[in-house]
Amino acid sequence: MARALAEVLLASGIELAILGPEELCCGREAYSLGEKGLFEWLKERNLEIFSRYRIRKVVTLSPHCYDAFKNLYPPFAEVEHYSVVLARLMKEGRLPLQGFQGGKVVYHDPCHLGRRNAIYDEPRRVLEGICGEILELTDSRQRALCCESGGGRMWLPSPGAPVGPKRILQEAEAMGASTVVTSCPLCVAALEAASSSLEILDLAELVRRVLDQR
Repeated sequence: MARALAEVLLASGIELAILGPEELCCGREAYSLGEKGLFEWLKERNLEIFSRYRIRKVVTLSPHCYDAFKNLYPPFAEVEHYSVVLARLMKEGRLPLQGFQGGKVVYHDPCHLGRRNAIYDEPRRVLEGICGEILELTDSRQRALCCESGGGRMWLPSPGAPVGPKRILQEAEAMGASTVVTSCPLCVAALEAASSSLEILDLAELVRRVLDQR
């Protein structure tokens, strides 16, 4: 997913850099699990690194990182989730995309992107620009079902298999979809683990695929 996003941004003419081995976790999951000391340590280290390299803009792949940098860190740079960047690039004509041939597409709203930060329209604009039309789950936007993987839940004992991902995939199949697209690595992992005949893609992966087909 990260490689796909980097390739898409480079193809649109955006110069970018990564921190490589210096990159640390944003600490969002540690914060959610109550490990506030670990979160504070990660936050301090990250702010030191950002300051050292004079970073003024951060584009995140994960909504969890976006939420942490935007709402749990002091202001240090402009922070955007990549779906917002892609929507802007398409509007500016710098990312001309159309003609996805993969059948009907359903979009799943990640919790930390949607409910926590009210980013609903931008991912859909990108998908509509590619597919022309997308299917909507009954529980979408503010009502979207949780993938049950974020907030550190993947490390917590569970009485049974996650319910949300299976419900999402069952409805998508019933609607005749062939692909479920989301914009969060944790959602992708949870949906893939739910086992389905549907293809699960991150939005960046779908955009790269369409670019490759041009």
